[in-house]
This record gives sequence, C-alpha cells and structure tokens, in this order.
Amino acid sequence: MDPEDISEFLLPPVQSGRARPITKAGVDSLKAAAEKTVTADINRRGSPLFYRVQAALAL
Repeated sequence: MDPEDISEFLLPPVQSGRARPITKAGVDSLKAAAEKTVTADINRRGSPLFYRVQAALAL
C-alpha cells in the first residue's frame, strides 16, 4: 500500500506547546489497569496468553 493512500487514517501531528507531564498517580493507575487486563487475559480460557502461561508452568 502506498503511504499516500493511508494518509487519511493517520493522526494529525501533535501541536507544539507545553504538555502536562504524567503524574505518578496517573502512571500507577495505568499500570494497575494493564495488570488487571493481563490477569484477566491469563485467566480467560481460549486466550493465547492462557495457554502460554499454562505451558510455562508445566515446565
């Protein structure tokens, strides 16, 4: 696919300016959400991650 064909799907460039830094609480909440998602994926049968963890535990 030609890069010009997908240009309409790309996000606009970030505008210059001062961006707010991510706070520690924000990082912690993102981390907790990611861990919750991964844990749910590990525990869900049929998930590729579930079978990888099961295989790793069997070693």
